[in-house]
Amino acid sequence: MNNSRRFWVTGSTNGLGTALVEHLVAQQQRVAASGRNNLQFHAMARRQGSRMLALPGAPQTGGEYLQQAWGALDTLIVNAGTCDYLPTQITESQLVHAVIKTNMQAFEQFLEAALPLLERGERPQLVVILNLYTVSQLSDPSLPPSPSNSLPCRLEQLRPQLQEAGIDLTVITPHAQHAPWAIDPIPERWTAQTAATEILGRLPERQQEVVLEALGLRALWPLMSI
Repeated sequence: MNNSRRFWVTGSTNGLGTALVEHLVAQQQRVAASGRNNLQFHAMARRQGSRMLALPGAPQTGGEYLQQAWGALDTLIVNAGTCDYLPTQITESQLVHAVIKTNMQAFEQFLEAALPLLERGERPQLVVILNLYTVSQLSDPSLPPSPSNSLPCRLEQLRPQLQEAGIDLTVITPHAQHAPWAIDPIPERWTAQTAATEILGRLPERQQEVVLEALGLRALWPLMSI
């Protein structure tokens, strides 16, 4: 327990988000889970006591709850590939655009809610997990990417500010941004469980970027049924 860290995992309703929470609990870490429907975590939270929190979905409310419960946060994992943030009424033609847009918005909201907690944490770390959709820019791809239309650009814009606050930023991405020639172009058939194991195993290294190129995207980030 003395070596445990305080994690907040967003987008944890299913897929990779759920697997991350389950792995962290098994590792005896302190875990807070946010998702569209966290009923599956309530029984686990009752068994784990203060080490496991099932937070309401709203970022600001979750941050306030963590402030009262823990007072600080060591690691925020923003699952920026999930459908947890989508509106309930959406058409198939709107899906990809909405996934990108709502994940960008959710990232900003969770960061705002968690930043004061991370600043009081022990060796704090922000982890953002992108997928093949959310690594893309929001607007016309012929336009130059910018922090306003591209989450990867926004993260690079934030990196110096986070470093100044003592917060390490690790981006889990399907495409290498800085050294594409060094990455095997053949993606792997990751499952939610194997991907969670790989991601959590890499976090102590505090790499700026970890490439997770995956076949079977729905296994990690299940899409809504339209």
